[in-house]
Amino acid sequence: DFAVGHPSDALFEGLGSAGRIADARIIQVPATTVDEEWAALGRPPVSVLKIDVEGAEGLVLEGARRMVEACRPAILLEWADAYLAHFGTKADALLSWSQEWGYRLYSVPAGTPVTDPQLLAVQMLNCQNFLLLSSQDLAMPLKMKGTP
Repeated sequence: DFAVGHPSDALFEGLGSAGRIADARIIQVPATTVDEEWAALGRPPVSVLKIDVEGAEGLVLEGARRMVEACRPAILLEWADAYLAHFGTKADALLSWSQEWGYRLYSVPAGTPVTDPQLLAVQMLNCQNFLLLSSQDLAMPLKMKGTP
Protein backbone atom coordinates (compact mmCIF):
# COMPACT_ATOMS: atom_id res chain seq x y z
CA ASP A 1 0.00 0.00 0.00
CA PHE A 2 1.50 3.30 -1.14
CA ALA A 3 -0.07 6.42 0.35
CA VAL A 4 -0.43 9.47 -1.89
CA GLY A 5 -1.74 12.84 -0.76
CA HIS A 6 -1.95 16.50 -1.69
CA PRO A 7 1.31 17.87 -3.17
CA SER A 8 2.00 19.61 0.14
CA ASP A 9 2.19 16.14 1.74
CA ALA A 10 4.58 14.69 -0.86
CA LEU A 11 7.37 14.52 1.72
CA PHE A 12 5.37 11.91 3.63
CA GLU A 13 4.17 9.77 0.73
CA GLY A 14 5.27 6.18 0.75
CA LEU A 15 4.67 2.63 1.87
CA GLY A 16 2.52 2.47 4.98
CA SER A 17 2.37 6.27 5.23
CA ALA A 18 -1.41 6.74 5.29
CA GLY A 19 -1.33 7.83 8.95
CA ARG A 20 0.99 10.73 8.13
CA ILE A 21 -1.13 12.16 5.31
CA ALA A 22 -4.55 13.78 5.64
CA ASP A 23 -7.05 12.18 3.24
CA ALA A 24 -4.43 9.83 1.81
CA ARG A 25 -5.28 7.89 -1.29
CA ILE A 26 -3.93 4.32 -1.23
CA ILE A 27 -2.46 2.87 -4.40
CA GLN A 28 -1.48 -0.78 -4.71
CA VAL A 29 2.03 -0.98 -6.15
CA PRO A 30 4.14 -4.02 -6.97
CA ALA A 31 7.04 -4.57 -4.60
CA THR A 32 10.33 -6.34 -5.13
CA THR A 33 13.71 -6.52 -3.41
CA VAL A 34 17.13 -5.13 -4.22
CA ASP A 35 18.38 -8.71 -4.57
CA GLU A 36 15.68 -9.57 -7.13
CA GLU A 37 16.39 -6.45 -9.20
CA TRP A 38 20.15 -6.92 -8.91
CA ALA A 39 19.84 -10.53 -10.14
CA ALA A 40 17.56 -9.45 -13.01
CA LEU A 41 20.26 -6.98 -14.10
CA GLY A 42 22.89 -9.74 -14.19
CA ARG A 43 24.45 -9.07 -10.78
CA PRO A 44 26.53 -6.02 -11.79
CA PRO A 45 29.06 -4.52 -9.38
CA VAL A 46 27.46 -2.06 -6.96
CA SER A 47 29.60 0.47 -5.10
CA VAL A 48 26.91 2.57 -3.34
CA LEU A 49 23.39 1.83 -2.13
CA LYS A 50 21.23 4.83 -1.13
CA ILE A 51 18.11 4.06 0.90
CA ASP A 52 15.43 6.57 1.92
CA VAL A 53 12.06 4.88 2.17
CA GLU A 54 10.42 6.60 5.14
CA GLY A 55 10.99 3.92 7.76
CA ALA A 56 11.15 0.78 5.61
CA GLU A 57 14.96 0.92 5.45
CA GLY A 58 15.23 -2.28 7.49
CA LEU A 59 13.08 -4.12 4.95
CA VAL A 60 15.29 -2.86 2.12
CA LEU A 61 18.42 -4.02 3.95
CA GLU A 62 16.91 -7.47 4.47
CA GLY A 63 16.05 -7.63 0.77
CA ALA A 64 19.58 -6.67 -0.25
CA ARG A 65 21.57 -9.30 1.66
CA ARG A 66 22.90 -11.21 -1.38
CA MET A 67 23.96 -8.04 -3.21
CA VAL A 68 25.58 -6.58 -0.09
CA GLU A 69 27.43 -9.81 0.63
CA ALA A 70 28.75 -10.01 -2.95
CA CYS A 71 29.51 -6.33 -3.63
CA ARG A 72 30.14 -4.80 -0.17
CA PRO A 73 28.84 -1.36 -1.26
CA ALA A 74 28.89 1.76 0.88
CA ILE A 75 25.34 2.23 2.18
CA LEU A 76 23.89 5.66 2.84
CA LEU A 77 20.50 5.67 4.49
CA GLU A 78 17.97 7.62 6.46
CA TRP A 79 17.32 6.08 9.90
CA ALA A 80 14.66 8.02 11.83
CA ASP A 81 12.99 6.64 14.96
CA ALA A 82 9.58 8.13 14.19
CA TYR A 83 9.44 6.44 10.78
CA LEU A 84 11.06 3.16 11.85
CA ALA A 85 8.46 2.64 14.58
CA HIS A 86 5.73 2.46 11.96
CA PHE A 87 7.39 -0.66 10.56
CA GLY A 88 8.19 -2.14 13.96
CA THR A 89 11.92 -1.60 13.47
CA LYS A 90 14.00 -0.80 16.54
CA ALA A 91 16.64 1.88 16.11
CA ASP A 92 19.49 -0.36 17.25
CA ALA A 93 18.68 -2.85 14.47
CA LEU A 94 20.97 -0.77 12.23
CA LEU A 95 23.87 -1.31 14.58
CA SER A 96 23.13 -5.04 14.83
CA TRP A 97 22.91 -5.32 11.07
CA SER A 98 26.19 -3.46 10.55
CA GLN A 99 28.01 -5.68 13.04
CA GLU A 100 26.54 -8.87 11.58
CA TRP A 101 27.65 -7.96 8.07
CA GLY A 102 31.07 -6.52 8.93
CA TYR A 103 30.26 -2.86 8.37
CA ARG A 104 31.17 0.20 10.39
CA LEU A 105 28.50 2.79 11.07
CA TYR A 106 28.96 6.58 10.93
CA SER A 107 26.60 9.50 11.39
CA VAL A 108 26.24 11.93 8.50
CA PRO A 109 27.34 14.66 8.07
CA ALA A 110 29.62 14.61 11.16
CA GLY A 111 31.23 11.26 10.38
CA THR A 112 31.03 10.21 14.02
CA PRO A 113 31.69 6.48 14.46
CA VAL A 114 28.69 4.75 16.04
CA THR A 115 29.70 1.63 17.96
CA ASP A 116 26.96 0.96 20.50
CA PRO A 117 23.21 1.55 21.03
CA GLN A 118 23.76 4.53 23.33
CA LEU A 119 25.92 6.33 20.77
CA LEU A 120 23.35 5.57 18.09
CA ALA A 121 20.58 7.03 20.25
CA VAL A 122 22.61 10.20 20.85
CA GLN A 123 23.45 10.59 17.15
CA MET A 124 19.81 10.08 16.20
CA LEU A 125 18.93 13.14 18.30
CA ASN A 126 20.87 15.31 15.83
CA CYS A 127 20.78 13.49 12.53
CA GLN A 128 18.78 11.01 10.52
CA ASN A 129 21.39 10.00 7.97
CA PHE A 130 23.99 7.30 8.43
CA LEU A 131 26.75 5.72 6.39
CA LEU A 132 27.73 2.07 6.50
CA LEU A 133 31.21 1.24 5.22
CA SER A 134 32.53 -2.26 4.80
CA SER A 135 35.24 -3.08 7.32
CA GLN A 136 37.08 -4.78 4.44
CA ASP A 137 37.21 -1.50 2.50
CA LEU A 138 38.37 0.43 5.55
CA ALA A 139 41.34 -1.91 5.92
CA MET A 140 42.51 -1.14 2.36
CA PRO A 141 44.09 2.11 1.14
CA LEU A 142 41.61 4.61 -0.26
CA LYS A 143 41.01 3.97 -3.96
CA MET A 144 38.16 3.65 -6.37
CA LYS A 145 36.67 0.16 -6.39
CA GLY A 146 37.85 -1.77 -9.42
CA THR A 147 41.03 0.28 -9.93
CA PRO A 148 44.51 -1.21 -9.51
